[in-house]
Amino acid sequence: MDVLPICPICYFEDESVIHTPLGCSQLGDIWKKTNIPFVEEFDCEIPFVEWLESAIAQWNANHFASFAIICYLLWNRRNDVNSNASLHSDGRAGLGCVVRSWDGRVLAAMALNTSASAFVTQIKVEAVLKGVELARDLGIFKVQIEGYCEWVWSSLSKGFDPLSPIGTVVANIRSVLSSFTEFQFHWIPRVANKVAHELAQHGCTFNSCQVWPEDNPSVIVPCS
Repeated sequence: MDVLPICPICYFEDESVIHTPLGCSQLGDIWKKTNIPFVEEFDCEIPFVEWLESAIAQWNANHFASFAIICYLLWNRRNDVNSNASLHSDGRAGLGCVVRSWDGRVLAAMALNTSASAFVTQIKVEAVLKGVELARDLGIFKVQIEGYCEWVWSSLSKGFDPLSPIGTVVANIRSVLSSFTEFQFHWIPRVANKVAHELAQHGCTFNSCQVWPEDNPSVIVPCS
């Protein structure tokens, strides 16, 4: 079967490596909101690799990570759930999660404190539970659940004693996900999970759960 080269999003120009993430007319002002240098200075006639080499010369590590994440989201067009947990040496623990649309727009973010556990694995898994519950409460049932701790994803696929603390949390996650139409777990670099990490750290200091609907969390300082 022949596959037409036309872009399936704008249905106007041919799909290409540079058109999909940068040149498609349906992207709107996505890149303007990021403040990533050079992303609007492109030419569809220039090879993507050549453009990327010029762009990287003007970026710092945060710019590069943000560009990679947004490109991935544009390519896959899924909602993302990021979560993390923080355990302080003084016994305080916090959870953080953020739900984004496919174009990187924050749909909701959350930070809260939680009972400290002797097992880091347990509070990491609890953070995933809060993330999928937040997505469910938003009415989002097609998600990609992201994180950098592979052993957390492993714990979700293993069989746990249902009466154990971790087993109970895993069972709750599976129960929430049973109502989703589509979900998958995806590993990302630690730097790409920075927002959820900072939210978790702030959660350690909160007395109650804080939620930011459709807005960037006020406690997070934007990267310049």
